[in-house]
Amino acid sequence: MPVTDRVTKQQCCGCSACSAVCPQQCIEMKEDELGFLHPFIDSTSCIGCSLCEKTCPCLQSEKASVLNEHSKKLEFFNLHLSIISSLNLIFLNILFSKSQFEKIAFSKLLS
Repeated sequence: MPVTDRVTKQQCCGCSACSAVCPQQCIEMKEDELGFLHPFIDSTSCIGCSLCEKTCPCLQSEKASVLNEHSKKLEFFNLHLSIISSLNLIFLNILFSKSQFEKIAFSKLLS
């Protein structure tokens, strides 16, 4: 999928990385009405190699942002899992202690 299908005009930083890396030289950087550069792809020459996507810093920062968000969610999940595990251990210790206490009390009653 060409980079222009994934990056909007507002997202594009105009760095020309996509144009420079294209093996078919089918990406041309053109100025818009405000003078900003944007890629225009000759779709008849594009071979769909995706080098433009892999090179685009705008898409890479978007991927980094998504990965960062996933990392935060995973960290949050692991923290809660750790808390739940700790609470389970505390609960089991309380149950075990109560059970030991009942055994001691019962044995003293019998003696």
